Amino acid sequence: MSRATTQVNYRIPVELKAKLVAEVEAKEEGSITDEIVKRLELSFDLTKADGYNIGYRDATAHMTFALTLALKDQGLDFDVIQTVVNETIANFDKNI
Repeated sequence: MSRATTQVNYRIPVELKAKLVAEVEAKEEGSITDEIVKRLELSFDLTKADGYNIGYRDATAHMTFALTLALKDQGLDFDVIQTVVNETIANFDKNI
């Protein structure tokens, strides 16, 4: 059974390659290609990344709930609250 793959030729910083090599050597299994493919696949759904995204959704939900209550207590209309929550989440995702 053959895999459907294609070869690509990308340049990466030397330091990044060293990190990939160290990660593969520490696991004592797989290859750099396997590691790159795994990490790329995980980047499309960070909720599956082992250790990377632990608590992210919970933290986002709690922050959104607390922010909504705080803005509601200030007497703001729901439309304004929704706009603030959306902007906050967008900035939270960007880590700024």
